Amino acid sequence: MASLSVIIPIYNSGPYLARALTSLLEKQTLKEPLEVILEIDPSKDNSLQIAESFQHRYPFIIIEAPKERMGIGISRIRGIERVSSPYFYFMDADDTLAPDCLETLLNTARETHADCVNCSFSYIKGKKGKAHYYPFAKNAVLGRKNILKTYFDDASIRGFCWTKLYKTSIAKKRPLLVLGAPLDMQFEDVALNCSLLSYCDKVVLLKRSLYYYDKTNSGSAMSVTRKNRTFRHLVVFALERYFLEKQGNIEGLKGFKTKLLRMALSLSYDKKLDKKAGADSAYFNQVEAAWHQIKTMKKPLVAEGSFFEDDAKKAFYFTPSEE
Repeated sequence: MASLSVIIPIYNSGPYLARALTSLLEKQTLKEPLEVILEIDPSKDNSLQIAESFQHRYPFIIIEAPKERMGIGISRIRGIERVSSPYFYFMDADDTLAPDCLETLLNTARETHADCVNCSFSYIKGKKGKAHYYPFAKNAVLGRKNILKTYFDDASIRGFCWTKLYKTSIAKKRPLLVLGAPLDMQFEDVALNCSLLSYCDKVVLLKRSLYYYDKTNSGSAMSVTRKNRTFRHLVVFALERYFLEKQGNIEGLKGFKTKLLRMALSLSYDKKLDKKAGADSAYFNQVEAAWHQIKTMKKPLVAEGSFFEDDAKKAFYFTPSEE
């Protein structure tokens, strides 16, 4: 049986995929059995062929390649459904791992009995591809009361999936907050991590950088210029709060409320990007109305007739089968 499952969503990742898989399969210090799950959306490049070439050398690679687009959110969930090992980890197809990434995360999880281990990362940017260390990382052990509070602070725990190793049991028997549309929406990982972390009793933070996030990929979903970044971010905030209310998660909602100012700062940055992309005044009026609805927490959110109704219909209806 594999000790760890690694899930990689793939879409038009041809120029980077071989590098990512080499980093995972040939350069890790972890010598225990792996299960590698490649969720490949129909691509316009040779991503599937590259994946199959690695599968010939590493038979433990599982490939799912549907004929219709899933989107990255559903790709992650399909990967979780296939996990058969005690722990799982996400990796993006255009990034790379530090050589001791998996060994460090897995050993830390075992030694501390953590439900999740979160590491720091370095981001690659600029024409020379220079690595920059993320500056707000820290070593810490979080109990249930502080996990979501710290997460919503968006500093020592970021919304990225690829900084986190989880116990599989956290996801297997729980409903999860999953975004189904649009296919390439931003912040889908933020929503998924909110639900996963909401079930954790212990999270360990590592200050060490174990992941290399490549921001030089101009074709990635994160680099696409959109005029609705702020609105999509608001949708995720609303779904997170709605999910926690449906859970009856009092501690989570306390954490959400205390971090409304931090959310407002994030939205200010989003607005600047939307304005630069050409968003009009009617759009920003819609944004303000949505934000008012989210930050007013005297009554629970109602999805019906709201700005996030369509997304709510396609979200968190995923209930993993019982083992």
